Amino acid sequence: MTCFIKANYPVKLEFINSYATEPQKNNFIYWNDYAVSLAKLGKINQAKTTLNHPGFENLTIGEKSVKNATLDLIEFRAGNAVEGRKLYNIAINEFENRGELISTAIATYYLAFEEKHINSEEADKRIKQAKERLGKFNYPVYKYLAKML
Repeated sequence: MTCFIKANYPVKLEFINSYATEPQKNNFIYWNDYAVSLAKLGKINQAKTTLNHPGFENLTIGEKSVKNATLDLIEFRAGNAVEGRKLYNIAINEFENRGELISTAIATYYLAFEEKHINSEEADKRIKQAKERLGKFNYPVYKYLAKML
């Protein structure tokens, strides 16, 4: 997920289309990144279609959580904050229940970012929660994410 910090989404889509190897094109994370870029550009239907790629029925538990985290972004960008919140909370709980604390922190960051993006009443609470979770890790990228909120 952290690859989307300050991403230039049109360039990212072009890069994905032009330079990905065939094994990468058969990888769920490749298509997930593509769907995130589409959603960030407002191409909601294309993003949904990309995530429902027929080859992704048998995802790992971790990949399913990542997919949920992307579906919630898509819902927020489609104007459906209630569904987006619900899906983010599912993804966050799944990561947390498996002890994937970095993924929990990153998903919490993206939920806070989307809440802030729509100026919701939940934004301040989510931002505080994201900063607390990100602050547990001594990595510059997580400190940067916290400052971005």
